[in-house]
Amino acid sequence: MPGIFGVLLKASWFNPTFIGFTYGLSLSTVSIYLLIFPNILYGFLPEMKFSFPKSEGILSPDPLTSNGAEPTLQPEQQLISTNENLTKAPATNQEITPELAIVLQQMKEKKPFLKQGLTIQDLSNETGIPVYQLSPLINGYFKMNFVNWINRYRIEYFIKQAVDNEQMTLEALSKEAGFISRSTFITAFKKEKGVTPREYLKVLKLSA
Repeated sequence: MPGIFGVLLKASWFNPTFIGFTYGLSLSTVSIYLLIFPNILYGFLPEMKFSFPKSEGILSPDPLTSNGAEPTLQPEQQLISTNENLTKAPATNQEITPELAIVLQQMKEKKPFLKQGLTIQDLSNETGIPVYQLSPLINGYFKMNFVNWINRYRIEYFIKQAVDNEQMTLEALSKEAGFISRSTFITAFKKEKGVTPREYLKVLKLSA
């Protein structure tokens, strides 16, 4: 604004020194503001609209089940899923927000996780929920970032397909589930289940 008045009024104080000073001051102010509120880069300031339950022992909706309940594991399966409960958020069906319900419905019906290279912006476009709301929603309810959350869906999908399609190779099944490469798939699987895909499927066959 001072610059506009300086130009219109042809003020003597409006010179290169003044321009440099005001530009530097403005740039510093914007930098400090973005440091404090980085989410404004998404377009809006985030609304504090998500409340996350603090109760313990309640599991979040399972990726590929319709009722949101955690599937019961056989004793053999429990031995290879020691880290699963550590990553699940304490949420119940009664505590699911409308936004979360939209996301879960999209994941169940459209299965966007099958798309290789899926990004949070892609899911945002599909659900109509801005990234600045979608990211904390996922982090808050599932206690994991977007990539790990998507990989959980892919892994569960892979397991179901592997059981029904024993003639297909693990690599083919992993790509069908949305994984880009074999190494990425194995790394994600071991992080989620604690063992390799072959070891996990071997236990499933023994317990069947």
